[in-house]
Amino acid sequence: MVPNGNLTFKHTGRDIVPSSDLSDHYAYECRLEPFSDEKNLDADVFQSYDSHLEVYPENWSDYMKQLYGNNDFICWYPCVIESINEQQQENGTATTFVARIHAKKEKENKVIRLVQNIPRNGIRFVDAPYSSNYHLKSAFRHYIPIPDLMFPPLWRDDFKPASSFNLGKKTRASAAPAATTIVDEENHHQAEQQHEAVLRAAECGVYYAPSNIPNAGFGIYTALPLSGDGVVARGTPIPVIPFYNGTTNWSFYNYFWKGSEHYAEYETSLWLDGFNDTDLLVVNEGSLANYHPGLVNQQSIPAIFEPMLDRCTDPGAGAFSDYINSQFFTSFVTGAGEEMFVDYGTSWTKKRPAFQDVPLSNDWEKSNQIMAMLWALTINNDNDSFWKESEIIDFLDLIKQTIFTEDDQHRTKVALSTVSSMEELSHVIERNGTAQSTMQVRSQQWLSENGHCLDHVYVTDSTIKQAGKGCFARRFLKKNAVVLSSPMLTTFGKERFEINITEIREQLKKEGKEYDIEINEELLVLNYHFTHPKSSVYLFPTTSAIMFNHNSQRMPTDYGREPNAKLRWSTRNEKNNLLLQRPLEDLKKEPYSAIALDIVATRDIEVDEEVFIDYGIKWEEAWKMHLQNWQSPCSKDGGVASHSSRAIRLMNDDKSNPKYYPWSKDRFTVCGVNWNAVKVKDIIFVIHENETITPYLNALVQEQRAGKAYQVGLANITWHHPGFQYARLAAVNRRLPCVIIGDNGRNEEKPTLQVAILGPKWRGGGVAHFISTPRPMKIVSDYPVKDIEFMNRPFKSDMHWKGAFRHPINIPDDIFPPQWKDLS
Repeated sequence: MVPNGNLTFKHTGRDIVPSSDLSDHYAYECRLEPFSDEKNLDADVFQSYDSHLEVYPENWSDYMKQLYGNNDFICWYPCVIESINEQQQENGTATTFVARIHAKKEKENKVIRLVQNIPRNGIRFVDAPYSSNYHLKSAFRHYIPIPDLMFPPLWRDDFKPASSFNLGKKTRASAAPAATTIVDEENHHQAEQQHEAVLRAAECGVYYAPSNIPNAGFGIYTALPLSGDGVVARGTPIPVIPFYNGTTNWSFYNYFWKGSEHYAEYETSLWLDGFNDTDLLVVNEGSLANYHPGLVNQQSIPAIFEPMLDRCTDPGAGAFSDYINSQFFTSFVTGAGEEMFVDYGTSWTKKRPAFQDVPLSNDWEKSNQIMAMLWALTINNDNDSFWKESEIIDFLDLIKQTIFTEDDQHRTKVALSTVSSMEELSHVIERNGTAQSTMQVRSQQWLSENGHCLDHVYVTDSTIKQAGKGCFARRFLKKNAVVLSSPMLTTFGKERFEINITEIREQLKKEGKEYDIEINEELLVLNYHFTHPKSSVYLFPTTSAIMFNHNSQRMPTDYGREPNAKLRWSTRNEKNNLLLQRPLEDLKKEPYSAIALDIVATRDIEVDEEVFIDYGIKWEEAWKMHLQNWQSPCSKDGGVASHSSRAIRLMNDDKSNPKYYPWSKDRFTVCGVNWNAVKVKDIIFVIHENETITPYLNALVQEQRAGKAYQVGLANITWHHPGFQYARLAAVNRRLPCVIIGDNGRNEEKPTLQVAILGPKWRGGGVAHFISTPRPMKIVSDYPVKDIEFMNRPFKSDMHWKGAFRHPINIPDDIFPPQWKDLS
């Protein structure tokens, strides 16, 4: 090994010294052959410098000289000078160096070669890392700015894209339930209890008052902030009322809900040509809350079919709705003073000519995207150097005039028309949406002065047997306080509540359908109407006023007592006061709830006390007569009792019982299924017995995969099975009629049955058009028992029983307008 020395060598003003003696500001690099191998060399053995001839550039190939002759950086490697060696030669002293050569990768810092006899020209000085003048602390630094006008705004770190504003996005609480189920019952129940406590401590939690929407009548407002955790703003659910709509429309058809919305689609539907299906009346949110496609913040949970009485034992069975616990819950965070909106569905708007210009939800979304884009141009604009405010509004006008010009885009153009200035654009951002900017948040004072409290009462089981549900005071109510004020829907003529059974029978016969139509000739909804014996006007409350029960000292002594509330015409509505002075003809011209009744406390009412009113002597006499004449329709041996609504409902607690499998004249079976998701290849087409199934047709079916096969029947299910008719009434994405074919054996954890699901009229492709009326069916071999439900057949529930009590509520003679008494 070459011995260490303390000699120095002077060359071009710099001395090569061992690296240990070198200033920290400098380092060495040593020349090696180009592209030296850094991995496979033996770093423990000294090599002579000239053992690789290519360390000298003159030994490079012409190709290498051409590429790297003027830039030989590939040859220089970091090195550490270990020692200096001087040898006497003929022409003088020759100085060479011993060095450790390191890999170029600074992080590795590994020695790749030990070299001796390195000449001076094989070594060069370099600045140590971060030691050159480039890294001086005092050196000048500044980027060259690109002018704002030419720099893309999207490249700026402080640029806020339109998507960052989330215009129109509502905040949903994590605990909010889905539309049809409560996912966390314990937490939801706790939230309901907390909300009830807040309601009781408040002056009022929910009001109805003039809507923000022009010409929309009343709307519903929350006076309390709602966290969107799925609670009912009013505190308690309420029943819905199914009824047969017959062949003509009611004057207030805009207030009707489809039966399928609350799983009542089979209740009164007879699948007859020209006859309507089941409709529902839903009060409070279902009647008073408006629909704003861009601001829906209430969702509904369908009512539960839960009969409280049994027509076999209870005279009151069928006198009130068995569809209970309808709920509209807050699905998004809603501030105090905001109006609450429910979803009518886009089809509701599209079918009504008066609403052809009303923007739908997607129109408001498009508007929000455009407003967010314009606002992004505004706030990312330094000193108006790029966009002036006037130019932004001009740009908006250009969008309105050139982009949304087609007939199917006019609703979006209407949504955009709400903004025409920078001030209005700023308001859109402040209110977090175009639709939101059109709404006013009402103060508590405004609600108190212009609104009517909806939640002084709550609904639960009445203290009177046979009365079903009742209204109870949520707060202490002083004498003469308005317990509840209710806008009323008007109907004229008692015939509107009558069912023409003869007409129905004739239509059944005409269409070749057999059905036992022994039903009550008056609609259940009659019991919820207020009227006068000498008037043709019938008034239906749009609030919980439908739930106030009757009481008087004339009733039986075990519960009869003076009512604690009475009826009074509302005095806070100027139009109400005007119509009370006008003839009925003027009232008939009003399309919405133009008249209002108040329920007023006749004495102090304590918290949780049931509130009663007097239905009138005529109602009371009719009820007493009903009790005297009532007889159980059920045989003593209980054979018919199994067909009452309550009995059928209780069958669902024992769904695996084989004796319930067959359909009867009063009940049938439904299965939860989304028919739209059923694959065509899984469908069996059932045809009329007079149709001919040819080999060609069956081959065509298989070839086009339109279904498994055509056949006359399967498992006693023929073309005539009534389930195919019922399927026409169904909400095909929820549940359909089905026939239980067999039991798969007892599986206590997840019991299943073999069922045939009967589908609606076939509208698919394939070869179905070759047959006049194919009826589709799907066999499921392991259908979950939990998704099967036993139900009353149409018009067979207690609510339509021929012996069910019917009578309207009488408005006292001393407050009824004389000019409205149009009957002798």
